[in-house]
Amino acid sequence: TDAGNLRCKYCYNSERSYSDSCLSHERFEKLLNVLLTGYNLIHIIWHGGEPMTAGIDYFERAMDIERKVHIQSGVVIENSIQTNGTLIDNDWIRFFKKYDFKVGISFDGKHNEHYRQGTEKTLKAMRLLTKAGLRFGCNAVVADNSYDLLENYTFFKSLGVSFDFSPLLSEGGGKSMSSLDTVSYAKALTDLFDHWIYDSDGVGIRTFGLYLNL
Repeated sequence: TDAGNLRCKYCYNSERSYSDSCLSHERFEKLLNVLLTGYNLIHIIWHGGEPMTAGIDYFERAMDIERKVHIQSGVVIENSIQTNGTLIDNDWIRFFKKYDFKVGISFDGKHNEHYRQGTEKTLKAMRLLTKAGLRFGCNAVVADNSYDLLENYTFFKSLGVSFDFSPLLSEGGGKSMSSLDTVSYAKALTDLFDHWIYDSDGVGIRTFGLYLNL
């Protein structure tokens, strides 16, 4: 869905009027049936907008479809969700545990309130996930040159939460924002990597893990 309950300043969906229409269950089932012809495992990332605006009933119906497809084909289906976390409550926690969802939280660390908002609700969601024993990580948008990667790494480390970061996409609201200076961003990346690689009690950074795998 393009629907969102926040209005992030850099949102790439802002030009689409935040339509609250959702992927239909009929189309979802057709997509699964197309994919299962070529794969033994399908991993679905529920994204948006804010996917949780669709509601638990919508997702329960989607899980029924997944179950039917799995029984018919034997193909394994896994699920992840990328969410700002502000709508997470105990009902959603039970849903995630029931269906073994992997959870990614869109959260900009120390810059969150400036660009994304909903900070306290997102932090509360992290506490709920932690209490429930559900592992999760955060993804932060590096929106401009003021985003201090090392400072934010230290912040996420204080929370005990792994995180990753993505440079701003020049789409939607991002078109009107100042672009990152490439050289400065590259230096910030290497400085953070040099710190992270020797930080024995640090937290994970997925991008750096990918670099090491190369």
